[in-house]
Amino acid sequence: DGSNVVPYVGAAGGLSLSKSSGQSQSSFEYGGQAGIKSFISESFYVNYEARIRLYSDSGIDTTTTSLNIGMNYLFD
Repeated sequence: DGSNVVPYVGAAGGLSLSKSSGQSQSSFEYGGQAGIKSFISESFYVNYEARIRLYSDSGIDTTTTSLNIGMNYLFD
């Protein structure tokens, strides 16, 4: 429709692997995100996104929330 602003929502899930002080751990992660893409040209846009992730490891649950701004280029 020619709009320069495109809203989006998404979901994610998977396995998170980390290593700290020589010890490796894995945990299940899931979450979601929502944001907008603001097109500056046909191939270049800036996105603004809010994201939440929940991690579960051995009965310990952790939640992270982030606000992100990114620049993106779409190749033909």
